[in-house]
Amino acid sequence: MKTALYLLLLIAFLPGHAVFGDELKLVPSATVREEFNDNIFFSVNDRKSDFITTLSPGIDFSRRSERLEVGLNLRLDGIVYAGNDNLNSLDQNYKGRLRYQLTPRAGLSAEAGYGRDSRPDRDLETTGLVIGAVRRDRQNYSLSGNYVLSERTSASLSYVYQQDVFDNARFTNMTWHDVSLDFTHDLSRWMPATKGLASFGYAHYTFAGSTVDNYSATIGASRAFNEKWSLLAYAGGRYTRSVFETVQPQFLNPFIFILVPVTSSSNVWGWVAQLALSCKGEKTDGSLTFNSDIQPASGQTSGTTVRTSVVANIGSRFSYELYGGMSLGYYRNKSNPGEFSGQAINEETLSVAPRVRYEFTRDMSIETSYQFTRVLYKINDTEANRNLFFVRFYIQNLFFL
Repeated sequence: MKTALYLLLLIAFLPGHAVFGDELKLVPSATVREEFNDNIFFSVNDRKSDFITTLSPGIDFSRRSERLEVGLNLRLDGIVYAGNDNLNSLDQNYKGRLRYQLTPRAGLSAEAGYGRDSRPDRDLETTGLVIGAVRRDRQNYSLSGNYVLSERTSASLSYVYQQDVFDNARFTNMTWHDVSLDFTHDLSRWMPATKGLASFGYAHYTFAGSTVDNYSATIGASRAFNEKWSLLAYAGGRYTRSVFETVQPQFLNPFIFILVPVTSSSNVWGWVAQLALSCKGEKTDGSLTFNSDIQPASGQTSGTTVRTSVVANIGSRFSYELYGGMSLGYYRNKSNPGEFSGQAINEETLSVAPRVRYEFTRDMSIETSYQFTRVLYKINDTEANRNLFFVRFYIQNLFFL
Protein backbone atom coordinates (compact mmCIF):
# COMPACT_ATOMS: atom_id res chain seq x y z
CA MET A 1 0.00 0.00 0.00
CA LYS A 2 2.69 2.47 1.04
CA THR A 3 4.81 1.46 -1.94
CA ALA A 4 2.01 2.39 -4.34
CA LEU A 5 1.53 5.81 -2.75
CA TYR A 6 5.26 6.49 -2.73
CA LEU A 7 5.42 5.54 -6.41
CA LEU A 8 2.62 7.96 -7.29
CA LEU A 9 4.30 10.76 -5.37
CA LEU A 10 7.63 10.03 -7.04
CA ILE A 11 6.04 10.17 -10.50
CA ALA A 12 4.45 13.49 -9.63
CA PHE A 13 7.84 15.07 -8.99
CA LEU A 14 9.69 13.52 -11.89
CA PRO A 15 11.18 16.16 -14.20
CA GLY A 16 9.39 16.45 -17.52
CA HIS A 17 9.16 18.54 -20.64
CA ALA A 18 7.10 21.69 -20.33
CA VAL A 19 3.85 21.30 -22.24
CA PHE A 20 0.83 23.47 -22.72
CA GLY A 21 -1.72 22.97 -19.96
CA ASP A 22 0.73 21.42 -17.48
CA GLU A 23 -0.25 22.42 -13.91
CA LEU A 24 0.59 21.53 -10.34
CA LYS A 25 -1.92 22.15 -7.55
CA LEU A 26 -1.64 21.82 -3.80
CA VAL A 27 -4.84 22.24 -1.77
CA PRO A 28 -4.62 22.05 2.04
CA SER A 29 -8.01 22.01 3.77
CA ALA A 30 -9.64 21.69 7.18
CA THR A 31 -13.16 20.77 8.30
CA VAL A 32 -14.68 21.17 11.75
CA ARG A 33 -17.96 19.33 12.36
CA GLU A 34 -20.11 19.50 15.51
CA GLU A 35 -23.06 17.12 15.71
CA PHE A 36 -25.71 15.78 18.05
CA ASN A 37 -26.67 12.14 17.56
CA ASP A 38 -29.56 10.74 19.63
CA ASN A 39 -28.84 7.05 18.85
CA ILE A 40 -25.17 6.54 18.07
CA PHE A 41 -25.40 2.70 17.97
CA PHE A 42 -28.77 2.50 16.17
CA SER A 43 -30.09 0.54 19.14
CA VAL A 44 -33.68 -0.67 19.20
CA ASN A 45 -34.19 -0.25 22.95
CA ASP A 46 -31.04 1.10 24.65
CA ARG A 47 -30.61 4.46 22.90
CA LYS A 48 -27.46 6.44 23.69
CA SER A 49 -27.06 10.06 22.60
CA ASP A 50 -23.92 12.16 22.42
CA PHE A 51 -22.29 15.30 21.06
CA ILE A 52 -19.53 14.44 18.59
CA THR A 53 -16.76 16.76 17.38
CA THR A 54 -14.77 15.88 14.26
CA LEU A 55 -11.67 17.77 13.12
CA SER A 56 -10.50 16.81 9.62
CA PRO A 57 -7.28 18.29 8.22
CA GLY A 58 -6.41 17.21 4.69
CA ILE A 59 -4.24 17.91 1.71
CA ASP A 60 -4.73 17.20 -1.99
CA PHE A 61 -1.88 17.26 -4.49
CA SER A 62 -2.38 16.92 -8.25
CA ARG A 63 -0.35 17.23 -11.41
CA ARG A 64 -1.96 17.33 -14.82
CA SER A 65 -0.57 17.59 -18.33
CA GLU A 66 -1.79 16.64 -21.78
CA ARG A 67 -1.05 12.96 -21.17
CA LEU A 68 -0.41 12.53 -17.44
CA GLU A 69 -2.56 13.04 -14.36
CA VAL A 70 -1.33 12.19 -10.88
CA GLY A 71 -3.06 12.85 -7.58
CA LEU A 72 -2.56 12.19 -3.89
CA ASN A 73 -5.14 12.90 -1.19
CA LEU A 74 -4.51 12.59 2.55
CA ARG A 75 -7.08 13.20 5.30
CA LEU A 76 -7.25 12.59 9.04
CA ASP A 77 -10.48 12.56 11.07
CA GLY A 78 -10.03 13.21 14.76
CA ILE A 79 -13.34 12.13 16.36
CA VAL A 80 -14.14 13.12 19.97
CA TYR A 81 -17.29 12.00 21.83
CA ALA A 82 -18.38 14.24 24.72
CA GLY A 83 -19.83 11.38 26.80
CA ASN A 84 -18.66 8.09 25.29
CA ASP A 85 -14.95 8.91 25.23
CA ASN A 86 -14.06 5.23 24.78
CA LEU A 87 -15.18 5.71 21.17
CA ASN A 88 -12.69 8.51 20.45
CA SER A 89 -10.57 7.69 17.44
CA LEU A 90 -8.23 9.01 14.79
CA ASP A 91 -9.60 7.79 11.46
CA GLN A 92 -7.40 7.96 8.37
CA ASN A 93 -7.91 8.08 4.63
CA TYR A 94 -5.18 8.01 1.96
CA LYS A 95 -5.77 7.84 -1.79
CA GLY A 96 -3.50 7.95 -4.82
CA ARG A 97 -4.43 8.03 -8.49
CA LEU A 98 -2.59 7.87 -11.81
CA ARG A 99 -3.88 8.28 -15.36
CA TYR A 100 -1.73 8.19 -18.45
CA GLN A 101 -2.73 8.48 -22.12
CA LEU A 102 -0.39 6.08 -23.90
CA THR A 103 -1.58 6.95 -27.41
CA PRO A 104 -4.55 8.87 -28.81
CA ARG A 105 -6.46 5.56 -28.72
CA ALA A 106 -5.19 3.89 -25.53
CA GLY A 107 -5.00 4.94 -21.91
CA LEU A 108 -4.21 3.47 -18.49
CA SER A 109 -5.33 4.40 -14.99
CA ALA A 110 -4.59 3.11 -11.50
CA GLU A 111 -5.75 3.93 -8.00
CA ALA A 112 -4.66 2.88 -4.52
CA GLY A 113 -6.24 3.63 -1.18
CA TYR A 114 -6.05 2.88 2.51
CA GLY A 115 -8.58 3.83 5.17
CA ARG A 116 -9.10 3.27 8.87
CA ASP A 117 -12.56 4.10 10.20
CA SER A 118 -14.65 3.40 13.29
CA ARG A 119 -18.04 5.16 13.20
CA PRO A 120 -21.06 2.81 13.40
CA ASP A 121 -22.76 4.75 10.56
CA ARG A 122 -19.73 4.91 8.22
CA ASP A 123 -21.47 2.89 5.44
CA LEU A 124 -25.01 4.09 6.02
CA GLU A 125 -25.21 6.47 3.06
CA THR A 126 -23.66 3.99 0.59
CA THR A 127 -25.01 0.59 1.64
CA GLY A 128 -27.79 1.33 4.15
CA LEU A 129 -26.10 -0.97 6.70
CA VAL A 130 -24.98 -0.14 10.25
CA ILE A 131 -21.77 -1.93 11.20
CA GLY A 132 -21.05 -1.05 14.84
CA ALA A 133 -18.36 0.81 16.77
CA VAL A 134 -15.44 -1.30 15.61
CA ARG A 135 -12.21 -0.35 13.84
CA ARG A 136 -11.98 -1.37 10.19
CA ASP A 137 -8.83 -1.26 8.07
CA ARG A 138 -9.63 -1.14 4.37
CA GLN A 139 -7.23 -1.21 1.44
CA ASN A 140 -8.23 -1.11 -2.20
CA TYR A 141 -6.47 -1.04 -5.54
CA SER A 142 -7.66 -0.77 -9.11
CA LEU A 143 -6.13 -0.96 -12.57
CA SER A 144 -7.93 -0.25 -15.83
CA GLY A 145 -7.19 0.29 -19.47
CA ASN A 146 -9.30 1.72 -22.28
CA TYR A 147 -8.92 1.46 -26.03
CA VAL A 148 -10.74 3.10 -28.93
CA LEU A 149 -11.61 0.23 -31.28
CA SER A 150 -13.12 2.39 -34.00
CA GLU A 151 -14.57 5.82 -34.60
CA ARG A 152 -17.75 4.81 -32.75
CA THR A 153 -16.72 1.97 -30.45
CA SER A 154 -14.47 1.82 -27.41
CA ALA A 155 -13.67 -0.84 -24.81
CA SER A 156 -12.28 -0.91 -21.28
CA LEU A 157 -10.98 -3.64 -19.00
CA SER A 158 -10.69 -3.11 -15.24
CA TYR A 159 -9.66 -4.99 -12.11
CA VAL A 160 -10.51 -4.00 -8.51
CA TYR A 161 -9.17 -5.49 -5.28
CA GLN A 162 -10.48 -4.66 -1.81
CA GLN A 163 -9.79 -6.04 1.64
CA ASP A 164 -11.65 -5.24 4.88
CA VAL A 165 -10.10 -6.28 8.21
CA PHE A 166 -11.83 -5.73 11.57
CA ASP A 167 -10.14 -5.70 14.97
CA ASN A 168 -13.02 -7.66 16.54
CA ALA A 169 -13.62 -11.36 15.90
CA ARG A 170 -17.41 -10.83 15.94
CA PHE A 171 -17.13 -9.07 12.57
CA THR A 172 -16.33 -10.83 9.32
CA ASN A 173 -13.23 -9.93 7.31
CA MET A 174 -13.61 -9.77 3.55
CA THR A 175 -11.50 -9.95 0.39
CA TRP A 176 -13.02 -8.89 -2.93
CA HIS A 177 -11.77 -9.30 -6.52
CA ASP A 178 -13.72 -7.75 -9.39
CA VAL A 179 -13.04 -7.89 -13.14
CA SER A 180 -15.20 -6.20 -15.77
CA LEU A 181 -15.11 -5.78 -19.55
CA ASP A 182 -17.15 -2.86 -20.90
CA PHE A 183 -18.03 -1.72 -24.42
CA THR A 184 -19.45 1.64 -25.54
CA HIS A 185 -20.88 2.29 -29.01
CA ASP A 186 -22.02 5.65 -30.40
CA LEU A 187 -25.63 5.41 -31.61
CA SER A 188 -25.98 9.04 -32.69
CA ARG A 189 -26.59 8.05 -36.32
CA TRP A 190 -29.96 6.62 -35.15
CA MET A 191 -30.59 8.58 -31.93
CA PRO A 192 -28.92 11.93 -31.13
CA ALA A 193 -26.49 12.05 -28.19
CA THR A 194 -27.02 8.35 -27.39
CA LYS A 195 -24.51 5.61 -26.57
CA GLY A 196 -25.07 1.88 -26.31
CA LEU A 197 -23.48 0.01 -23.40
CA ALA A 198 -22.57 -3.62 -22.82
CA SER A 199 -20.78 -5.05 -19.79
CA PHE A 200 -19.51 -8.45 -18.61
CA GLY A 201 -18.37 -8.87 -15.01
CA TYR A 202 -16.99 -11.39 -12.54
CA ALA A 203 -16.61 -10.88 -8.79
CA HIS A 204 -15.10 -13.23 -6.20
CA TYR A 205 -15.75 -12.62 -2.49
CA THR A 206 -13.98 -14.46 0.32
CA PHE A 207 -15.31 -14.38 3.89
CA ALA A 208 -14.55 -16.44 6.96
CA GLY A 209 -16.13 -19.77 6.14
CA SER A 210 -17.66 -18.84 2.79
CA THR A 211 -16.92 -17.79 -0.79
CA VAL A 212 -19.19 -16.18 -3.36
CA ASP A 213 -18.67 -16.04 -7.14
CA ASN A 214 -20.90 -13.72 -9.14
CA TYR A 215 -21.08 -13.53 -12.97
CA SER A 216 -23.10 -10.82 -14.71
CA ALA A 217 -23.90 -9.51 -18.20
CA THR A 218 -25.82 -6.31 -18.93
CA ILE A 219 -26.81 -4.08 -21.84
CA GLY A 220 -28.12 -0.53 -21.80
CA ALA A 221 -27.75 3.00 -23.08
CA SER A 222 -27.00 6.55 -22.01
CA ARG A 223 -28.52 9.67 -23.55
CA ALA A 224 -28.21 13.42 -23.08
CA PHE A 225 -31.63 14.86 -23.93
CA ASN A 226 -30.36 18.44 -23.74
CA GLU A 227 -27.89 20.52 -21.76
CA LYS A 228 -29.79 19.86 -18.51
CA TRP A 229 -31.21 16.34 -18.63
CA SER A 230 -29.39 13.03 -19.08
CA LEU A 231 -30.29 9.38 -18.52
CA LEU A 232 -28.35 6.16 -18.07
CA ALA A 233 -30.10 2.78 -17.92
CA TYR A 234 -28.97 -0.81 -18.18
CA ALA A 235 -30.24 -4.24 -17.14
CA GLY A 236 -29.18 -7.84 -17.40
CA GLY A 237 -28.76 -11.13 -15.61
CA ARG A 238 -26.44 -12.67 -13.05
CA TYR A 239 -25.44 -16.12 -11.87
CA THR A 240 -24.24 -16.46 -8.28
CA ARG A 241 -22.57 -19.50 -6.74
CA SER A 242 -22.01 -19.58 -2.98
CA VAL A 243 -20.05 -22.13 -0.95
CA PHE A 244 -20.13 -21.93 2.83
CA GLU A 245 -19.31 -23.98 5.88
CA THR A 246 -21.77 -24.71 8.68
CA VAL A 247 -21.91 -27.14 11.59
CA GLN A 248 -24.59 -29.76 12.16
CA PRO A 249 -25.17 -32.10 15.09
CA GLN A 250 -24.23 -35.75 14.62
CA PHE A 251 -25.79 -38.04 17.25
CA LEU A 252 -23.58 -40.76 18.65
CA ASN A 253 -26.53 -42.12 20.61
CA PRO A 254 -29.93 -40.71 21.58
CA PHE A 255 -28.33 -38.57 24.31
CA ILE A 256 -24.88 -37.58 23.00
CA PHE A 257 -24.00 -35.68 19.85
CA ILE A 258 -21.06 -33.83 18.35
CA LEU A 259 -20.94 -30.89 15.94
CA VAL A 260 -19.37 -31.70 12.59
CA PRO A 261 -18.50 -29.23 9.79
CA VAL A 262 -20.65 -29.41 6.67
CA THR A 263 -20.01 -27.69 3.34
CA SER A 264 -23.06 -26.41 1.52
CA SER A 265 -23.52 -24.56 -1.75
CA SER A 266 -26.18 -22.75 -3.72
CA ASN A 267 -26.58 -21.64 -7.33
CA VAL A 268 -28.91 -18.72 -7.95
CA TRP A 269 -29.94 -16.83 -11.08
CA GLY A 270 -31.10 -13.23 -10.75
CA TRP A 271 -31.23 -9.85 -12.43
CA VAL A 272 -29.16 -6.66 -12.38
CA ALA A 273 -30.38 -3.15 -13.11
CA GLN A 274 -29.37 0.49 -12.81
CA LEU A 275 -31.19 3.69 -13.69
CA ALA A 276 -29.70 7.16 -13.26
CA LEU A 277 -31.54 10.35 -14.19
CA SER A 278 -29.80 13.69 -13.65
CA CYS A 279 -30.63 17.35 -14.16
CA LYS A 280 -28.18 20.24 -13.95
CA GLY A 281 -29.43 23.79 -14.43
CA GLU A 282 -28.03 27.20 -13.67
CA LYS A 283 -29.57 27.30 -10.18
CA THR A 284 -31.14 23.87 -9.63
CA ASP A 285 -29.66 20.38 -9.87
CA GLY A 286 -30.97 16.96 -9.04
CA SER A 287 -30.52 13.23 -9.52
CA LEU A 288 -32.48 10.01 -9.12
CA THR A 289 -30.78 6.62 -9.08
CA PHE A 290 -32.00 3.03 -8.80
CA ASN A 291 -29.69 0.04 -8.34
CA SER A 292 -30.18 -3.67 -7.78
CA ASP A 293 -27.32 -6.17 -7.71
CA ILE A 294 -25.30 -8.57 -5.55
CA GLN A 295 -23.11 -6.48 -3.24
CA PRO A 296 -20.82 -7.22 -0.26
CA ALA A 297 -22.07 -6.50 3.26
CA SER A 298 -18.90 -5.36 5.01
CA GLY A 299 -18.59 -6.85 8.49
CA GLN A 300 -21.80 -8.87 8.23
CA THR A 301 -21.67 -12.64 8.68
CA SER A 302 -24.10 -12.97 5.78
CA GLY A 303 -21.32 -12.02 3.36
CA THR A 304 -23.16 -10.70 0.31
CA THR A 305 -26.71 -9.48 -0.14
CA VAL A 306 -29.08 -8.49 -2.89
CA ARG A 307 -28.98 -4.73 -2.44
CA THR A 308 -31.73 -2.59 -3.91
CA SER A 309 -31.48 1.17 -3.48
CA VAL A 310 -33.33 4.29 -4.56
CA VAL A 311 -31.58 7.60 -3.89
CA ALA A 312 -32.81 11.10 -4.79
CA ASN A 313 -30.98 14.42 -4.42
CA ILE A 314 -32.20 17.91 -5.21
CA GLY A 315 -30.56 21.27 -4.60
CA SER A 316 -31.03 24.89 -5.50
CA ARG A 317 -28.89 28.01 -5.27
CA PHE A 318 -31.02 30.78 -3.79
CA SER A 319 -28.25 33.34 -4.20
CA TYR A 320 -24.55 33.40 -5.02
CA GLU A 321 -23.71 32.50 -1.42
CA LEU A 322 -26.72 30.46 -0.25
CA TYR A 323 -27.45 26.87 -1.35
CA GLY A 324 -30.10 24.46 -0.05
CA GLY A 325 -30.96 20.87 -0.80
CA MET A 326 -32.44 17.58 0.33
CA SER A 327 -31.47 13.92 0.06
CA LEU A 328 -33.78 10.92 0.24
CA GLY A 329 -32.57 7.35 0.40
CA TYR A 330 -34.03 3.85 0.56
CA TYR A 331 -31.92 0.68 0.84
CA ARG A 332 -32.96 -2.94 1.11
CA ASN A 333 -30.39 -5.64 1.91
CA LYS A 334 -31.71 -9.19 1.69
CA SER A 335 -30.00 -12.57 1.81
CA ASN A 336 -31.91 -15.78 2.50
CA PRO A 337 -30.37 -18.59 4.58
CA GLY A 338 -28.46 -20.95 2.34
CA GLU A 339 -28.65 -18.60 -0.65
CA PHE A 340 -25.54 -16.43 -0.40
CA SER A 341 -24.28 -17.63 3.01
CA GLY A 342 -25.25 -19.66 6.03
CA GLN A 343 -27.07 -16.81 7.78
CA ALA A 344 -29.83 -14.44 6.74
CA ILE A 345 -30.06 -10.67 6.53
CA ASN A 346 -33.20 -8.66 5.83
CA GLU A 347 -32.97 -4.94 6.53
CA GLU A 348 -34.55 -1.82 5.12
CA THR A 349 -33.13 1.66 5.67
CA LEU A 350 -34.91 4.94 4.99
CA SER A 351 -33.34 8.38 5.43
CA VAL A 352 -34.16 12.02 4.72
CA ALA A 353 -31.69 14.88 5.08
CA PRO A 354 -32.40 18.57 4.31
CA ARG A 355 -29.35 20.85 4.29
CA VAL A 356 -28.35 24.50 3.89
CA ARG A 357 -24.89 25.78 2.95
CA TYR A 358 -23.57 29.33 2.98
CA GLU A 359 -20.41 30.01 0.96
CA PHE A 360 -18.43 32.99 2.20
CA THR A 361 -16.00 32.50 -0.70
CA ARG A 362 -15.17 29.67 -3.11
CA ASP A 363 -12.76 28.34 -0.45
CA MET A 364 -14.77 28.79 2.75
CA SER A 365 -18.27 27.65 3.68
CA ILE A 366 -20.53 26.62 6.54
CA GLU A 367 -23.23 23.96 6.28
CA THR A 368 -25.98 22.72 8.59
CA SER A 369 -28.15 19.65 8.17
CA TYR A 370 -30.69 17.43 9.91
CA GLN A 371 -30.92 13.72 9.10
CA PHE A 372 -33.63 11.28 10.14
CA THR A 373 -32.87 7.59 9.61
CA ARG A 374 -34.98 4.51 10.28
CA VAL A 375 -33.57 0.98 10.07
CA LEU A 376 -36.10 -1.86 9.90
CA TYR A 377 -34.74 -5.22 11.10
CA LYS A 378 -37.37 -7.37 9.41
CA ILE A 379 -36.15 -10.74 10.67
CA ASN A 380 -36.92 -9.69 14.26
CA ASP A 381 -39.68 -7.25 13.28
CA THR A 382 -37.98 -4.38 15.13
CA GLU A 383 -36.77 -0.92 14.16
CA ALA A 384 -34.21 1.68 15.22
CA ASN A 385 -34.62 5.42 14.67
CA ARG A 386 -31.98 8.13 14.74
CA ASN A 387 -32.05 11.93 14.63
CA LEU A 388 -28.81 13.70 13.76
CA PHE A 389 -28.06 17.43 13.63
CA PHE A 390 -24.74 18.85 12.53
CA VAL A 391 -22.95 22.09 11.68
CA ARG A 392 -19.83 21.89 9.52
CA PHE A 393 -17.28 24.58 8.72
CA TYR A 394 -14.92 24.05 5.75
CA ILE A 395 -11.93 26.02 4.53
CA GLN A 396 -9.30 25.36 1.87
CA ASN A 397 -6.45 27.20 0.21
CA LEU A 398 -5.45 26.60 -3.40
CA PHE A 399 -1.81 26.88 -4.49
CA PHE A 400 -0.60 26.61 -8.09
CA LEU A 401 3.00 25.37 -8.08
